[in-house]
Amino acid sequence: MLQFWLLDYRIFAPAEDGKTKLDHAQEMFDLVVHNKHLRVSRGVDGYAGHASRQFMLKISRNGKIYYCPLQANRQVDEGDGTVIKYQRVDSLEWSTEEKASGKNIHVKDFPKGHRLQLFRLVVSKDRTDYVVTNDTTQHATDDTREVCAVRWKTRAVTP
Repeated sequence: MLQFWLLDYRIFAPAEDGKTKLDHAQEMFDLVVHNKHLRVSRGVDGYAGHASRQFMLKISRNGKIYYCPLQANRQVDEGDGTVIKYQRVDSLEWSTEEKASGKNIHVKDFPKGHRLQLFRLVVSKDRTDYVVTNDTTQHATDDTREVCAVRWKTRAVTP
């Protein structure tokens, strides 16, 4: 049985505080890692809007592992870095082996040499998610699917 602890929550009210959902996510990350000194081994993020270059690099700089969904139009290069040819993540071709073990890719506008492991998760016949992790030792789509089953949830509540 999985256990969860409520560490923090934020009310999304940009008209009052001027903060974006990404601002809140970064503040919560800082609070958990730096102020509460919790031993977080993974930063699992369930909202594609949080999958910003800035936030993913921040998690990496702090020595943490993340699994973030990428939007279908995100530009990636699956080459070895010698010749860069960016294309939309949803236009990549996937071999049977890559469907099972993922692809090593570079995301456009990330630092040179910053490689990520990309996984294609078929959710239904009408929906496919693309998830990247900075854990380049991860080579199992099924394991990635399990990690992504537990995510930080962002919910909007209106009165």
